[in-house]
Amino acid sequence: MDHPILGAAALGLAAFSFNGLDGAEPPHDGPAALIGQPLYASDEAIPRHGLPPRAEDLALDALGEVSGLVPGPDGEPRALLVAVGGLWGLGSREVELALDRVHSLRAGDGGTRLVVDLSGAATAPDRPRDL
Repeated sequence: MDHPILGAAALGLAAFSFNGLDGAEPPHDGPAALIGQPLYASDEAIPRHGLPPRAEDLALDALGEVSGLVPGPDGEPRALLVAVGGLWGLGSREVELALDRVHSLRAGDGGTRLVVDLSGAATAPDRPRDL
């Protein structure tokens, strides 16, 4: 029995793979590598100085996924766009989160976790503000 539909489907998949349209993107370096990464929230304070805690040491809640970067006046990223809410990506909305609120913490599996501190404990700025 001949299956022309299966043959056409296989040929189409081969053409997409050959042209590089198989959905795989080249790996990014720098801040662009954050896009697509999950973002977690912690109600526990994360210290800015000293040895940071491991991700497993904190109670983390999934917050959303990094969907983009917001550039500053100098072209460098100043904030993350995070897709939050929704179900299976539908109905989510994007919120902006300043990069200085995001911590990259070591995880036990050798990777890292992006974590935002929601403890409400304001950390003192590294330098005094001009008045």
